Amino acid sequence: MKRCISLALAIVMSAFGVAAQQAPAPSVQAKVAEFKQLLAANQQARRQYQWLETSQLAYNGVVKTTKVSDCQYSGAVPKPQCTEITLQQAPLEGGFVRRKIEEKKGAELKVYMDSVRTLIGEYVPLNQEMVDKAYQSGNVLFSTDPAAGTNRLIITNYKQKGDTVTVIWNAGTMKLSWVKFSTWLNTPKAPVTASVQFSLLPNGVFYAYRKSVSAPAAGVSVTITASDFTEGIKP
Repeated sequence: MKRCISLALAIVMSAFGVAAQQAPAPSVQAKVAEFKQLLAANQQARRQYQWLETSQLAYNGVVKTTKVSDCQYSGAVPKPQCTEITLQQAPLEGGFVRRKIEEKKGAELKVYMDSVRTLIGEYVPLNQEMVDKAYQSGNVLFSTDPAAGTNRLIITNYKQKGDTVTVIWNAGTMKLSWVKFSTWLNTPKAPVTASVQFSLLPNGVFYAYRKSVSAPAAGVSVTITASDFTEGIKP
């Protein structure tokens, strides 16, 4: 079982660009190298595409803003560059005082979501030292689902006490399926959950299809969907 956990841990750490500190057994090392090569090839293939991202911010279940951006990789920059195309905002309702209140609330929501994005950035990519610490503390669990053909790695107390990181990938193709987080912002009474769902392009390249973030204590949720992939980079 420990060998399976070590292999799973090495694979997931490789998926997030994290190198193992201790040299694994040759057979495990070969598997990790194979998976890293697959990821490198997939990342290179993804850089050849441009796509649209649609971001929706909702408050208490009502969509307040919808933004569409054109995204693509540029040069050696590791993250895609996105240019806003359209921005739609829900109309302010009520009289002058009510509109002023909504404007203030909108500004507060923006500040809050900036804090949430910073928090999520602490979880992606996975940090080597924090993963190792969780593993040494016995906070890493590995399981398989033969019926679904998937592997699952669960890390608890990763960044904060009581948080959870779950990674699911296809055991046969070694392609990511889901990454999920359960954490909190400022206080455990303000939980934040996030999930990233991966999908495949016709040529087998996998990408983050849908990202969802929910902060129920604040009544806020954000959904980011990638679509309209076209090969070829704009000059």
